[in-house]
Amino acid sequence: MKIIYVFFFLFSNLNFAQLDTLNYLKQHFELKKQKYVGKPFKKILNHIKIYPQSFYSNYTDCYSDTQFWFTPKTLGSKTKMIITWENAYGLERNIDEAKGLFDKVTKEQYEDNIIKDNP
Repeated sequence: MKIIYVFFFLFSNLNFAQLDTLNYLKQHFELKKQKYVGKPFKKILNHIKIYPQSFYSNYTDCYSDTQFWFTPKTLGSKTKMIITWENAYGLERNIDEAKGLFDKVTKEQYEDNIIKDNP
């Protein structure tokens, strides 16, 4: 019975952490997105208190976006920030190379790219 209780406690803490992260992202970025549209991604990185831990990018002829997760994807996080880019040229870093981790090299690659409005 103690094992079930400990598991429930750990799982519930993870859910609260994801909810806190979601609320933080909504209040500081989603509701104020016009403050960041047309600006480099580093403006968000300079204001954000929690850094993305993993990412996945989609590139097509029509648009490109990147999904940033704030907990390891292995935990099944659904809390993510999706950024649509004005111009994805130069963002072709192989996700396999980065293993989906938002590391220093990934940060440097993305920080100067311009954020596009995504309705």
